[in-house]
Amino acid sequence: MNQEGAAPTANLSLYYPHQNLQSLKGYEIFVEDLRKMNLEQRIIRAVVSLSNAPDLSLVKVYEKQQFELKNVFLKDGNQVFLEFRTTSSISEGKSLREEELCLLALLKTLFENFPSLSTISLLLDGQYRETLWGKLWIRPEYDRRSIDGSFL
Repeated sequence: MNQEGAAPTANLSLYYPHQNLQSLKGYEIFVEDLRKMNLEQRIIRAVVSLSNAPDLSLVKVYEKQQFELKNVFLKDGNQVFLEFRTTSSISEGKSLREEELCLLALLKTLFENFPSLSTISLLLDGQYRETLWGKLWIRPEYDRRSIDGSFL
């Protein structure tokens, strides 16, 4: 592992809700220039890849514009703040379980790919909110223990 906290390979491990809504499914992508990016750029690439990967993406659960990453902020090299754009009726027609798995997929993707990260915070248009997509209550901060899925 290098000082930026990225795995030494040029692969990203992405996680998506399995169609049965009982678990996550892993998917590997090769990113040619991953090692040349700084940590913030790698995190952005991972989140954008979650939205863009064919057939498995979060777009199947949420429209692309509803999972739009606006900004990434790093603090002390191990805390990341992800700022998403606020959209209306984000969760319309989606179950609480779908929201839970999408959040878990995001957290697992980032924690698995970036060992130096200790916490992840989610913001909507620069502010903490009670929910990200409308149903699942979110915490101000998630740590590595969060990927066991027990944050409901």
